[in-house]
Amino acid sequence: MRKASTIKDVAREAGVGISTVSRVINDSGYVSQETREKVLAAMDELQYQPNEIARSLKRRHTRSIGLTVPEIGNPFFGEVAEAVEIAAREKGYTVLFSSTRDDPKQEEVGIDLFLEKQVDGLIWFAPHNKSKLQTVLQQRRVPIVVITPEPVWWDVDSVCVNDTAGAYEATAHLIQLGHRRIGYIAEPDAPTYSQERLKGYKAAFREHHLVTDESLIVRGDFREGSGARAVEALMDCSEPPTAIFAANDLMAIEALARLRTKGYRVPEDVAVVGFDDVKIAAIGGIELTTVSQPKQEVGQEAVRLLIDRLSGEPRATRQVTFNPYLVVRKTCGQQIGSSS
Repeated sequence: MRKASTIKDVAREAGVGISTVSRVINDSGYVSQETREKVLAAMDELQYQPNEIARSLKRRHTRSIGLTVPEIGNPFFGEVAEAVEIAAREKGYTVLFSSTRDDPKQEEVGIDLFLEKQVDGLIWFAPHNKSKLQTVLQQRRVPIVVITPEPVWWDVDSVCVNDTAGAYEATAHLIQLGHRRIGYIAEPDAPTYSQERLKGYKAAFREHHLVTDESLIVRGDFREGSGARAVEALMDCSEPPTAIFAANDLMAIEALARLRTKGYRVPEDVAVVGFDDVKIAAIGGIELTTVSQPKQEVGQEAVRLLIDRLSGEPRATRQVTFNPYLVVRKTCGQQIGSSS
């Protein structure tokens, strides 16, 4: 059996000092591109494998990031998580996942798990347990980037999507098409992104000098089944809506399917709009009009902010905001009453 190569062997093969090899392995300190290539070639030739555990202990880094999402089964969160994983992997980091199901207690369990795993930093979706996160940031000194639809409430890097503006644009589009009775499916009390989208929905009515009918705001928990149940409630009204805006695509697609099952034509009888623009929304047979969130950009920016913070250079906190935009497809877009 061939004896395992050491860092000394690599240095000898590359014709450089041990410290230079160490800088290449740990990606720290300046090394010219020519020298770096010599070291990497020597490592490849000698089949040298750095001891990751020893490196982590020495540097007190695990090259890992903790990522929490409210619901891993929701395609939107899955697509953002994929973007985070790809961006982190390109920087040499592994991503550990935790799903909180919008439960503050589960958030705390996730944080404790990540701290036990000694992650280098956290990326956190719309956190509820703010005091726990502040403790992690201030006492444990673990950097955090928050992905949130609202301005941050304390000194932490954040990536925001203007959910209020996105919901406003979707509702205003329906109003401009002539709709006045617009059903809204969401969870008004929680979570935060649901509240921000409700604000946008109501703002569009105010700006167009219309009154919001509270009976058309029905509960949907962003999970499987709630979109179909909401349609049953809305279409059983004495005066059903002519359009339905669901606060995420999962509920909107379910609403679309249930409307068709009940014999309604979309968009001729009822227009449907979603929020997120997940991949399935664009496929044939669905072709959902929806508010598109920049999922890849959000994930990439969160990783960039966290890696930058992990570099150790002191700087002021940053807030990066993205604006979503409406994508009009076949589930709405024609003037109400139009047959074309």
